[in-house]
Amino acid sequence: MMKHVVACLVLATLALGFVGLAVSAQEAARFSDPERVAAFLDARPRVAVSLLESMLSQEALTALETAMFPAPTNEERRKMYEAARTVLRRTGLGPEDPAVAELTRKLAALPTPVEPEKL
Repeated sequence: MMKHVVACLVLATLALGFVGLAVSAQEAARFSDPERVAAFLDARPRVAVSLLESMLSQEALTALETAMFPAPTNEERRKMYEAARTVLRRTGLGPEDPAVAELTRKLAALPTPVEPEKL
């Protein structure tokens, strides 16, 4: 629950930042009652998303999503692919199965992690 509140607050803060960028001479925007806004975002996140979509440009929404959901690192991708392949193999699928083969191909395409030299 707290995770959703924090995500919504970040979303609202970023949205206000984007709106504030549009009018550079204007002071930084502040909520008059941040706790009330946070409670609204927590209780009605879909309404908050609809409001943001109606107020922001596609460019601003894309920037907001990029800030909220950064692309995974190669190490994070490696862990996700390995976990997915492990789950598929446990269900009885062999290495020749298209899904397992695709995950193996994606793992092989990732750059090999560089290990720090030992002193």
